[in-house]
Amino acid sequence: MITMTGRPQYSLSINLTAAILNIALNFTLIPIYGITGAALASLITVAAANCVRVMLVYRTLKMHPYDWSYVKIFLRLW
Repeated sequence: MITMTGRPQYSLSINLTAAILNIALNFTLIPIYGITGAALASLITVAAANCVRVMLVYRTLKMHPYDWSYVKIFLRLW
């Protein structure tokens, strides 16, 4: 959504920040936890970048990608 609406500079800055965060977390977590630390670093980085993207889309476009129908799907799975 961000790139499609003519704001690719936001996507670039989010991706660069995520790459720097991923490298920092890898240097921190891999010596302690090994391959699990690398997976955890990637999980944190991807989750943080996606949260920032959702907030940015809401702030700039006043659109939210999710509604209550998604909650119903997760409740049916449990």
